[in-house]
Amino acid sequence: CYFIKNKMYKVLLYNTFGLPGNLSDGNSKERSQNIGELIKDFTIVGLCEVFWHQKEITERAQFTNKFDLKRQLLKLVNSGLLFLTNCPTYLVHQEYFIKSSGADKLASKGFIILKVDVDGIFIYCVLTHMQASPGKNVRDSQTIQLIQAITNYCKEDIPLLFFGDFNMSAKYSSIHYVDIQDGNERISTYNFLRDSLMLNDIGSETGIERFMYRDSSKVKFSKCHFYEDNKIPRNLSDSPPLVFQFEFIMIA
Repeated sequence: CYFIKNKMYKVLLYNTFGLPGNLSDGNSKERSQNIGELIKDFTIVGLCEVFWHQKEITERAQFTNKFDLKRQLLKLVNSGLLFLTNCPTYLVHQEYFIKSSGADKLASKGFIILKVDVDGIFIYCVLTHMQASPGKNVRDSQTIQLIQAITNYCKEDIPLLFFGDFNMSAKYSSIHYVDIQDGNERISTYNFLRDSLMLNDIGSETGIERFMYRDSSKVKFSKCHFYEDNKIPRNLSDSPPLVFQFEFIMIA
């Protein structure tokens, strides 16, 4: 038998384009303040590219719990990752990518693994921002790191939500990749990552900012819905605000 927890939860994934000064539109501080005001109603928020003006977001959003991956020694900026929620949350693991190349070398990219209590139901949340520049060897290395960490730290009896800017997609799109070879390599690596962890993905098959999830034997994600949030103006970032909406089903 099963029990449906009749409540809808919403998780926001948003690449905020929070680059410093002349690397963005020069208006990242004001945009960050506006973003903070508009994300308050989500159950969980995962932000990428919050390299600058994190305080402007967190002070406006006013979530109880905040997790980030800070700047490494000799790196120009932090990871850009920011995880926000009002749910009781526990840090399980965080890790920097061993390899990076190109402009990615300037940032402290990696991933955060958290255990979140959503109305009495625990789920793992993994937030990441992977290599943007071309480079199969680097991307493969980051993928192996993620697979190993998730396998080691995320027990299979707890549901898993894995999201972030993967800079990879399930199908080819010319707007994201340098050429067909680059695209095919990224698609192959993405599918390997998803399938190795036995995850379901949801959303645009050509999108590089993505959600993946895994049920447990006793808790399943139900009524899953992916959409672009139209309450957050598109001019606040160069990426769309993406939402994963779901309910829980409890299996007795």
